[in-house]
Amino acid sequence: MNKQIVEAFREIVEKVEDNVLAKLQQYDANIQTVHYEHGHYAEIANTLINFDKSPDFYNKKYPLIALFEDIRETIKDDITTANLSLIICYSTKSEYKSADRYAEVIDPILEVIYDELIEQITTYPYFKGYDIPHSKIIRPYWGVEGKMGNRANIFGDFLDAIELNSLIIRYEKSFCNPTNNKTWQLLTD
Repeated sequence: MNKQIVEAFREIVEKVEDNVLAKLQQYDANIQTVHYEHGHYAEIANTLINFDKSPDFYNKKYPLIALFEDIRETIKDDITTANLSLIICYSTKSEYKSADRYAEVIDPILEVIYDELIEQITTYPYFKGYDIPHSKIIRPYWGVEGKMGNRANIFGDFLDAIELNSLIIRYEKSFCNPTNNKTWQLLTD
């Protein structure tokens, strides 16, 4: 079932990109895409490090929406509830103060992506319900937390982020059933 969730979020992020890329580019002409990755933190970090090795991909790393695995699913009858963790992040400058981070990254880039991401999740045809409960944490200078603030950069870059935890989606068993051609085709096209 996790594979279908991962692919559903690939489709969702593509729609997010379609709807916000022009607005993001008006703010920052260097933005080329809204990038999507999924996996464990270390796997995503390694993938992004490999992007650094190629000039063609370097500017396509961020903004990034990352879906973290493992995905916890609770199955009851024909309805599955999945508990997801995601991050929306964009490169920043280490010398920025919190007010700069809001003005330069969080408000004009991350919040725009967040609003559209929630809209696309809410309207995704195979998720049940219109309310997508979650915790939202704004992370100016997202890093590994230490006693006096962040002590290491996550993904090896200076990033500002919006973290989404306990994002709950619900779907019917048929969403993950390859014999349901309509759903399966949507996920494999």
